Amino acid sequence: MITNVERVTKYMEFGSPLNQAFVIHALDQMAKMTIDNKETVKEQMKGSFVDPDAWIQCATEWQKTSS
Repeated sequence: MITNVERVTKYMEFGSPLNQAFVIHALDQMAKMTIDNKETVKEQMKGSFVDPDAWIQCATEWQKTSS
């Protein structure tokens, strides 16, 4: 079994260079949707094994590293 980092790296290095743009765009969009809809995210993730506030924090940190 490969790690998540290995999986993403493998995809980004495979085939088209557009794969890298796809991954970055997907992360940008997910972070934006998460931050723009914080209350909905919190409600949808209620009872999840992932803390919604930690999830939102990850999105916020992604946006900070992207700017």
